[in-house]
Amino acid sequence: SKGKVDEKAIFKLFSLGVITARDEWVYDEKEGNLEGKIKFLIEVYNSEVERLSGKITRGEVADNVYYSIKWTRAVKNDLAKGKSYAFQKNCISDCLYRPFLKKKVYFSHELNEMQYQLPMIFPNQQSENVVIAVNVGNKPFNVLASKCLVDYHFNGDSQCLPLYRYDKDGRRGDNITDWALKQFQSHYQDKAITRLDIFHYAYAVLHDPAYREKYRLNLKREFPRIPFYDDFRKWAAWGKRLMELHIGFEQADPYPLKRIDKEPVTG
Repeated sequence: SKGKVDEKAIFKLFSLGVITARDEWVYDEKEGNLEGKIKFLIEVYNSEVERLSGKITRGEVADNVYYSIKWTRAVKNDLAKGKSYAFQKNCISDCLYRPFLKKKVYFSHELNEMQYQLPMIFPNQQSENVVIAVNVGNKPFNVLASKCLVDYHFNGDSQCLPLYRYDKDGRRGDNITDWALKQFQSHYQDKAITRLDIFHYAYAVLHDPAYREKYRLNLKREFPRIPFYDDFRKWAAWGKRLMELHIGFEQADPYPLKRIDKEPVTG
């Protein structure tokens, strides 16, 4: 999904999370394992291109390929066109697969069924960005932040609202609109409010239990709307700290728990 430039919205661009349609092939906890799986997949695919290209029609692909790998519509179309694949190590990126579960993903247009606008948010592994991932729909409303790619089912049906966006040449620009900046500065009579402050403010508001209850029905069917709460700076500070905790979960100290083992009850 992509926001319209003339919309009165906080975020200009947004995107669904990545849909791979072959999670077992393009995700792994270890980079070495993932690289091995991708190379095997590409080797099988290319051998099928060599064996079948020019000899069958697009409609006959499904009945003739070897199903030792995961085929999807787009990959079958590429085979019918005689297109070969090549492994690219720089396609391996970090991705939050589920809440607080990070994996390596092979982020490739060829082997991901849908990437949506994510290449404009994380064009490469080195791209600096942060997204607020929200789910809109019948699943319980959920909000989490990420500084890397997220899966479509990361925290629901995840819509990513990024702090920055990148153009086709890799240049980074602000994703929070001029309109939003003007609205916040005007409402709070504070010209020192920045786009990053608004980003943090929105994150805090979206986690407010009173907000979630008041707009519960709206959050099931439309993008969240952000109200003006009193004491902007307090909310922005809360959002900043909360985001740091969520993004830095791997460095968080374990919660002190005491384990007590009990003998099983018999008889």
